[in-house]
Formats: sequence, C-alpha cells, structure tokens
Amino acid sequence: MTTKNKLAPTALPFSHQAALQQLVEHRRAFTFDTMELNVYETHRYAERVPLRFNDLTITAMLKGKKVMHLFGKAGFDYLPGESVIVPPGELMEIDFPEASVETPSQCIALVVASERIQRITELLNERFPKAETGDCWQLSMQDYHLTNNRSIVENINKLIQVATENHAAKDLLANLTLEELLIRLMQTQARRLLLQARSPHVSHHRMAFVADYIHKHLHENISINKLASLACMSRAAFFRAFKREFGISPLEFIHHERINQAKYLLADPRRSITEVCYMVGFRSLNFFIKIFKRITGVCPSTYRQSK
Repeated sequence: MTTKNKLAPTALPFSHQAALQQLVEHRRAFTFDTMELNVYETHRYAERVPLRFNDLTITAMLKGKKVMHLFGKAGFDYLPGESVIVPPGELMEIDFPEASVETPSQCIALVVASERIQRITELLNERFPKAETGDCWQLSMQDYHLTNNRSIVENINKLIQVATENHAAKDLLANLTLEELLIRLMQTQARRLLLQARSPHVSHHRMAFVADYIHKHLHENISINKLASLACMSRAAFFRAFKREFGISPLEFIHHERINQAKYLLADPRRSITEVCYMVGFRSLNFFIKIFKRITGVCPSTYRQSK
C-alpha cells in the first residue's frame, strides 16, 4: 500500500458514483486562457491506460498510486507528494495497481500552452540571469519526476482553488500562480541537477562547487561567509544569487541536505536519534526534531517507524 511522508496537494472531493462517466481516468476539466487543469480519478484496477497531451503537461498525484511508463523506460511508482513533467506529445501509459471504489486514485494534469512557458522563461533570463554565463532558465525534460516541496504544493493548491472558484479575475490569478509554479519547478530542478551530478559541474559552476562543499561538510559548522568566499562573491551577492538560483536560502539548503542525510542514517535501527542528530551537524536535539518535522511533516521517530 502507499505510504505518505511527502508534501502532497490537497485532494478534491471525489465525484459521486452516479456522476462517473467511466471508472478509469474519469475527467473534470477547468479551462483558462493559456492552460487547462484536468482532474482525473480512477475507481478500479487498470493497466497501460494511454494518455497524451499536445502541450507540455505538469502532473501531480493527489491520492492513491499509479505506475507511470514514460519515454519507453520501465515503469516507476507515482505517489502523492510527487510531480511529473511531460513534454508535448509524449505518450503516458499508466497502471492503477491499487485503485478501487473504496480506494480511488486522483491526479491533476495541468496542460500549458508552449508560448506561455516561453514568455515566462524569456522574462526570467532577461531580468534574473543565472550566476553562470550561458546558464539559462528552462524546464528540464531530463529531470521529470520530482518530489514536491512546500512551495510547489502551495502553488498547485492555489491553482486548484482558482479553478474551482467563480472569480471575475480567474485567468489573471491563474497566470500569476502559473508563473510562480514554473519558477519553483525550475529552481527545484536546478538544485537536484547539481546534487545528483556534482562531479561534472563542480569545476566550472560556482553554485555546484558550493553544494558539493556543503554535502562533504554536513557534520561541521558551515558558515555563510565561508560559502560566499568559495563562490568568490560578497556575502550579500552570494545570498541573493543562491536564493534566486535554488529558491531557498543557503541555510535552508543546508538544513535540507542534513535532513536528507538524517533520513538515510535513521534506516539503521542501531543508531539513536540523538546520534543521528549530531552526525549530520545539528548541535541541539530539539532543533533537529523541529527542522526534521518542518521539512518532512513528521518527527524522526515517526519517520523511522514508517520505514
């Protein structure tokens, strides 16, 4: 069965059984001027259900479980708290291994016109260029399966709220929220790219070099002044560039890296929570528990029990 330790958007009320046009991928659509928000729900087991959109699509699981087949690769589990970005025209084939009348699944698919995405990325590259020359804002199709963070969830929830309200400024509100959602997705991808493939980037990308240093020194006291020095920037310039690039402050990034390492260490039952706390660089158990809960939604002991 699916487990939930991730941040997931709020599921919508499911359709009444009498209103269902079909039990597999029953669709409700909410249309805006440059995008369409689709809500899909499935109420029975199914395999290899095909789905394709003409424009780029941002999907997010709200409830239940799918197995997603993309790009001719092996299927992967798709759970609440995760998002998948699908390029225009790409065929999705979807399994629903746990769906039933009692345990239906629910997912959204936000289909965005290509010209809207282009306008947003051009504006970002013009007004907020990245730290490295030649490095541009763009949605990466190489990093298409994401774990949500709080900002992504908040923006998806806003879009769902706007879609389901009868508001005179509906399109304006939706477009503003879409802009922020796309920025948050690109910042999340930028963080993941540098963390998952540090070695090819550290020699020529200042932020990758800084991220690599943080990862190698999690157990130590890491100062922002030291990180700014490594990036060959003033403290203020480094702070602004880091937050613009990744969407979070350097300190928040350090906390996320430490909690990710803590989750790995907690898998070993021989280690106490206090031991893990100090191993990842925290100096206060209470503060460690507070940050762990803020990032994961649960305290370390609950997280350990769920594994």
